[in-house]
Amino acid sequence: MQNFSTTSGMTQSLVKANLLGARKMLDENSVMIVEGENNSRRGFIVGEAALSAGEASREFGTRFTNENWVRTIAARLVLELGAGSHKINLALVVNSDTIAEFTGDEFENNATPETLKRASALFSNIFFRTHDTRMLDIKQCHIEIEKLVFVTEIDAVTKSIPKQVVKAVLLQSGFGDTQLTCITKGDNQGLSFRKAGMDAAIRIVANSLKHENITKSAVLNGWKESVAVDSGLSSAPYDFSEEKRSVIKDHFDAILPELTQEYGDDFRHFSGVVISGGGANDKDVVDAVCNYFSNQQKEIVSIAELCEVFPCVENDGLQNSTAAVYGALKFIQDSNQTLVAIDAGNGWSKSAMRKYN
Repeated sequence: MQNFSTTSGMTQSLVKANLLGARKMLDENSVMIVEGENNSRRGFIVGEAALSAGEASREFGTRFTNENWVRTIAARLVLELGAGSHKINLALVVNSDTIAEFTGDEFENNATPETLKRASALFSNIFFRTHDTRMLDIKQCHIEIEKLVFVTEIDAVTKSIPKQVVKAVLLQSGFGDTQLTCITKGDNQGLSFRKAGMDAAIRIVANSLKHENITKSAVLNGWKESVAVDSGLSSAPYDFSEEKRSVIKDHFDAILPELTQEYGDDFRHFSGVVISGGGANDKDVVDAVCNYFSNQQKEIVSIAELCEVFPCVENDGLQNSTAAVYGALKFIQDSNQTLVAIDAGNGWSKSAMRKYN
């Protein structure tokens, strides 16, 4: 019998400084983080609303020294928890090249005492505004972190693969990178490989459209629909679906041989490929992956589709883009605590919260 409920959310990883006195209406997936005290207070809009506030920052790197990464985590915390006092177990999804900085070892998930102290200082009291940035009251979210773990994205998604799947290739297609691992009975042996993600394809498409006065931001913002609005006075929409389709095919034709050859002859023993991440929602990406594996007798399926075939309560509500945060929850399971997992990714930030009855 299910004795818990899981909620999740996601928004673009965008941060924009905003004067406290400047009015900006925020959508339900955006928040203004308020930092500093008294006259030194500063506001930062995090989420979709940052996009309409002007050119917003999208910083890379999962380190506490990256202020916008910290702000994005804070935003996901308050959007999940709300105002008030909370005790939680927290899982943060990080890059494989930074996890040892938080845990002391690349194969360790638990935070070091120093990391827990640093995280507690950063997130114990988050001040914020929602809906209207000119609201007089500033809300407070007080957090006590009981347990803190760090999980690589590929390891987190691995935990979302249904137990009924004995062997599978996992292809995590994200904005910042594309990752591949082979899973046997829920274990990837701590082995995975990374290549460039969708950002590389977006850059190529944007460069090819410079003569149309199309900026990278316009391509990025219109990537899902393959339609961009130019930066000229006419603001005419430009359909770049053909360019996108061609670039994505070339992208995967280039990186998939490099990713799969790392497994040598063993790779042929895996008959199924599971696609997760934002790329799994993109028909052009799925078509490119299917085309590459078409002569290798491999079945291609998204992780969301797989979880529908093999349902379990832990994966209720899982989407392709939220598979990492759902998997990360399994690293902090405790029926006596509220669980929160956050993946403040380069393109989109995702979070999931599990509360026990």
